[in-house]
Amino acid sequence: MTTSSDRRSALITALLACACLSQAVTAHADRAAEARFHDEQARQHYSARRYEAAARSFMLEQRLSPNPNIVFNIALCMQQLRRHADAYMYYAEYLGSEETDETRRGQSEEALRVLRPRVSLVRVESEPAGAAIFVDRRELGQYGVTPRVLALEAGEHRIWVEKTGYRQDEQTVELDLGGESSVMLHPEQILGRLRIAAATAAAVRVLDPGGLVVAEGPTPFEQDIPPGTYQAEATAGDERWSEPVVVRAGQTSEAQASLVGPTGAATVTANVTGALVTLDGRERGFTPQVLSAIPVGEHEIEVSARGMRTYEGALDIGDDDHAWVTVDLAEEGGSGVETVTWLFGGVALAAAIGAGISTGLAADAATRFREARSMNQVAADIAADSQAYNLSADALWLSAGVLTVTAVILLLTTSQFEAQPSRAMVTEGNQ
Repeated sequence: MTTSSDRRSALITALLACACLSQAVTAHADRAAEARFHDEQARQHYSARRYEAAARSFMLEQRLSPNPNIVFNIALCMQQLRRHADAYMYYAEYLGSEETDETRRGQSEEALRVLRPRVSLVRVESEPAGAAIFVDRRELGQYGVTPRVLALEAGEHRIWVEKTGYRQDEQTVELDLGGESSVMLHPEQILGRLRIAAATAAAVRVLDPGGLVVAEGPTPFEQDIPPGTYQAEATAGDERWSEPVVVRAGQTSEAQASLVGPTGAATVTANVTGALVTLDGRERGFTPQVLSAIPVGEHEIEVSARGMRTYEGALDIGDDDHAWVTVDLAEEGGSGVETVTWLFGGVALAAAIGAGISTGLAADAATRFREARSMNQVAADIAADSQAYNLSADALWLSAGVLTVTAVILLLTTSQFEAQPSRAMVTEGNQ
């Protein structure tokens, strides 16, 4: 049975979904409307023989709504502007698309035939492939990626390629009108050197953050690898070593593999972020901390932080085990009597003092009342005072009693006069 609450939840969900869909539709509609606007502007400019303005509008449309037909239109504009190299490139790009319009493809092939004697072609390749191509000036933008054939104006051109992790390589070429050339560029990979030594012969592996082996070999190990952070491992029989290493471009990073027997690991966390972790007297970092390559056996672990009691305990590591140590650090020193306990105790004392004063006044009023009666005097006002003092004293004594009991209960349940020890929970499992 559907409740009113369920119906309200469903209605809210539907409204949110409609709102999201409306925003998405609006965004696409805005782009489509903008693309149509630029298309109309481009066609008007082209009809009026304003080819440069037409090309500009077609390019804006292409950015908003990429389409091979727009590439063909840009090629037409470039041909009218006698920018032969650009026209050749756009016609070639159109023919490289999946567009199947026979008329336009025929026009493009004919345009390439006509333009071919008016441009210089250069095939740009690189080892490795996939490098970004630039010509003459960076602000002209990227000319695709290698390998690619470029159509350029005749004359001297500076061509270079860039690829992440590689140094830029370039070449200056002299292109003849209607000629064909080729350029092979060799961007040099940016490397750093890693050197690992060990007291005994060991097999070394170097792994990237994704766990892939990027280099391996025997000790003494020395190889060039791309800059970055890696995990270096060395093994010799049952002995192992593993540490993170940082390789920097153009520099040699060195590490000493101190192989030990079977190891395990531990992850240490605490209720205080940044608590210092010490294993067997050696500082190993701050929480949360992962301790790797811990020799199998029992170890002493300490976790400390300012203002907190240091945790000290034993950590038993098994072969290929991973322990999780969760530390609860307690505050240093006792917290004493809580403020609320002092408050109730103080009010109870004040009530007791007030009750004592009221009792004294009541006793005095009673004495004066007896004296007045013995002298046959009117003592109605004295009797009223005595009654008021008695009522006040009773109320204050009752309040003092209740407050005193409350303060004692708080003293027993909330006050601490000795600091609680820091504790830890250790769980074990396989790595």
